[in-house]
Amino acid sequence: MLSDVMRLFWQKGYEKVSMEEIVQVSGLNRYAIYQNWGGKAELYAMCLRQYSEMFIETAFAPLASGSGGLDDIRAAFDTSLALFDTGDSANGCMACRALVEPVYEAPAITEQVETHFSTIKTLFAQALARARERREIAEDADIDALAEYLVGIVQGAQLFGLRGVDKSTVDSYFRIAVAALQSRPSVVAAIGHGKKRHQDG
Repeated sequence: MLSDVMRLFWQKGYEKVSMEEIVQVSGLNRYAIYQNWGGKAELYAMCLRQYSEMFIETAFAPLASGSGGLDDIRAAFDTSLALFDTGDSANGCMACRALVEPVYEAPAITEQVETHFSTIKTLFAQALARARERREIAEDADIDALAEYLVGIVQGAQLFGLRGVDKSTVDSYFRIAVAALQSRPSVVAAIGHGKKRHQDG
């Protein structure tokens, strides 16, 4: 039941989903929904959590179970790219869309979105650390900055899906990102220095 409601929110966004639609999709009446979840916002937060778990377990399995460096990052990008063949890419990223929803200010939703991106960043950071140990990237590479950069790449790719951008374009986007990681030292250094300037400013 929750999966059906999650897909409804994912397809339409929080604001465009009515309680009547939730009742219809879930098969529960309003009273049962409020009793079980407390309301639409609380239900949305639970759906965000389910989306996050589903997406990370699917798209980032190569990072979660891998022991490599850049190869694991490439594999994660390939898995993410394969999602374009499922039709779900047209919905974009539910967590990204939540950022611009008025309900994002609700603590439970803010926390869930932040956890989603933090988990992805951690997985990238672990793979990047392995890549640095293998000397696949510069020894002085800023792992934290590069992990944030890769999260941004994933977010951008999912927005491309929402806009109906061709899969081959997204593939090029991913390949350029990996090539940038291998750059010695200009691009990698620039990413880290750019983050430092932003923090200092």
